Amino acid sequence: MKKVFSIIFIFLFLIGCAADYTDSSIYNYKKNVQHKISLGDSKSYVLSQLQPLHANIPSSWLRSPERFVKEGKNVYIHFQRSARISDGLITDDEFTPYLFVDEKLTSIGWTALGGPKTFGQSNSNDLAASLALINLGNSLMTGTQGTTSSSYGASSATGFLTGETTSGFNKICYYNKLGNTYTLNVPSTSLCPLNN
Repeated sequence: MKKVFSIIFIFLFLIGCAADYTDSSIYNYKKNVQHKISLGDSKSYVLSQLQPLHANIPSSWLRSPERFVKEGKNVYIHFQRSARISDGLITDDEFTPYLFVDEKLTSIGWTALGGPKTFGQSNSNDLAASLALINLGNSLMTGTQGTTSSSYGASSATGFLTGETTSGFNKICYYNKLGNTYTLNVPSTSLCPLNN
């Protein structure tokens, strides 16, 4: 019986590690890499920025690139993991396609491909909660509090409080700003502002 529990524990631990690596990769992609890539960039440059983010993600959680020739031009599509929905499925809406024609980046996103075909079935706060926990860990390591973070970039719009979670000495406040979820870390003894 101990052996069965040990195997279950190891399995759950490995699943948790894969989720953590995926969430960390997504966070790094959105915060540190996404803005460095522009249309017209070479395939080798773009892939040198994107592929290292997939290094610790299990291959079963990734999507293989597609290659084909269209109208005499070589087409290559790299699918960057840019979201994780906790539904046990690997769906199109968890990836951002990078489309290369003859070694040059010509499109980022699903528009040129006709949109995603498959969609996850989950709560919209999963990625926000993961990012908030990463931000909380960063703020605990650096000793900063009250830092605002976003997975989608800065905006001058007002965000409205949608929820909060307390973890240790910090409280994570969740805001809806134009349909995107943003977080604010405050001391656990503070109230979350109604607007951010």
